[in-house]
Amino acid sequence: MRVRHEYRLELGVENTRTDLRAPIGIFLRAITPDDVLNLAELMLDAYRDTIDYEGEGIAEAVAEVEGYFLRAAKHPAIAQHSLVLGFEDSIACACLLEFWERRSVPFVGFVMCRSTNKRQGLATYALQEVIDNLKGAGCSELRTIITEGNTPSEALFARAGFRRVD
Repeated sequence: MRVRHEYRLELGVENTRTDLRAPIGIFLRAITPDDVLNLAELMLDAYRDTIDYEGEGIAEAVAEVEGYFLRAAKHPAIAQHSLVLGFEDSIACACLLEFWERRSVPFVGFVMCRSTNKRQGLATYALQEVIDNLKGAGCSELRTIITEGNTPSEALFARAGFRRVD
């Protein structure tokens, strides 16, 4: 059984933007329901061969992304801050927010990058854009859950200022 830990970031004035610059040639935009198949393909590619991969195929990934959009429809103010990054017409990275009812706060449900785009700063940039957008919208905190041993995610969220709370 995998152990997962909750992480929290206070969105106060003390965590100011780290002056990240957009990688050259990328687009950044909000997600749309038209992105379902592209996000599902991205999800499969990003999670394959990681600690969180359980052998899912495209049908399961599409179902997961469609489920995300159903949940997001209940909280459009949160979902509008979910972003995709890409080159030309190809999505390379995504940061998808949800609303965590139990905590009544925004929650990072997914941060994912194509295997060919990992370690290029795209996830860091996407997460920071989401954080900045939420601060601008008046949110006071952001949460996520990370599987223990998912070292890249643990490092990404630690760099952004998240702290483990459980």
